[in-house]
Amino acid sequence: MMQVARYRIGWMSVVTISYLHIPEESLLLVRIAGHVSRAENAQALRRMGREGVFLNIDRLLIDVTEFTGSDMSTSDMHWLVSEIAHQIRHLKMDMRVSICALPDSFGFAMARVFHSFAVLTDGLEMVALHEVAEALRWLDLNADQHVYVERLQAEATVVG
Repeated sequence: MMQVARYRIGWMSVVTISYLHIPEESLLLVRIAGHVSRAENAQALRRMGREGVFLNIDRLLIDVTEFTGSDMSTSDMHWLVSEIAHQIRHLKMDMRVSICALPDSFGFAMARVFHSFAVLTDGLEMVALHEVAEALRWLDLNADQHVYVERLQAEATVVG
């Protein structure tokens, strides 16, 4: 897959949203690192939609262990949950979402905000956990977590 990385000049850091669709396991892995804006989330969602990654998935793991900041407001978070919900409603399916975030981190705080909107959305079942292994188990994936981490690093599409 093509890999694209964009540098955020003002922050002098690499901002990435990377994802890997594993259709044989009905799984989408997403990793968010750095400071990510609403525009970057929208770009990633549009790209995933164009590539059809929401087709035939019922499990989504979002790794925000390296998510350091965002300018997204609570209404932006509501928009993000609504966009994901729109995708699953369009495809007439339910989805289990597991967010992996470090305790007492910015990513965990954002996961809790995401969760507060997700519980109001039909078709989304969500949990925020601290370990990738826990998140995989909750999604009924019993394989070694390192397999998924390695695949995400090696095969993922990286969006600016």
